[in-house]
Amino acid sequence: MPFSKRFPTCRQIVPVFALTAMLVYGWTMYRMLEKLPSWLLYLRPDEIASNFSYALVFNFLECVVVSGLIVLLGALLPFRRQEHEYFIAFGSSLSLLGLGYLVYLNWQVGASKANLFPWEIFAWSPFVLALILLAAFFVPRIKTLRLLLEAFADRTIILLYLFLPFTAIGFVVLLLNNLF
Repeated sequence: MPFSKRFPTCRQIVPVFALTAMLVYGWTMYRMLEKLPSWLLYLRPDEIASNFSYALVFNFLECVVVSGLIVLLGALLPFRRQEHEYFIAFGSSLSLLGLGYLVYLNWQVGASKANLFPWEIFAWSPFVLALILLAAFFVPRIKTLRLLLEAFADRTIILLYLFLPFTAIGFVVLLLNNLF
C-alpha cells in the first residue's frame, strides 16, 4: 500500500481535531478565568482582550500541531485499514490521554514549591508516554470504548463552530495589535 493511502481522510481527522481543540481551548479558558480577577486589578479591558486573542491563536496552532502528530502516528502505525473508523478512536484516545497527562503535569508543577520541583514525575514521563501510546493503540479494539470515543469525538465538532470564529477574531486582533 502506498504511504499516501495510509493517511486518514478529512472526515476522520475533523473529530480528532475537534476533541483536541475542546481539551486545549477548555484548559486555556479555565486558566484565563482563574487569572481574570487579578488581571481586572491592573490590566485594561483591551489588554485582557489582547491576551485572550493571543491565547486563542496559540491554541489553534497547538491544536494543528497535536492533530498533525496524531495523523502522522496514524499513518505510521500498522492499523487494519478496512476499519476506517479506527483512526477516530485511536486519535481520540491518544488526545485524551496525552493532553490529560499534560494537564496532570501542569497541576503537579503548579502545586510544588519552588525548591521542591517534582523531578520524579518527569523521570517517569517516558514510561507514561509509552503506556499512553500503547493504550491508545489497544483501547479502540474494544468495541464499546471505540463507539464511545467515536461518539464523543463526533459531538465535539459542534464546538468548532465557536472556537474557529473566535480564533479568527483573535487573529484579526493580533494583527491589529502588531501592525498599529
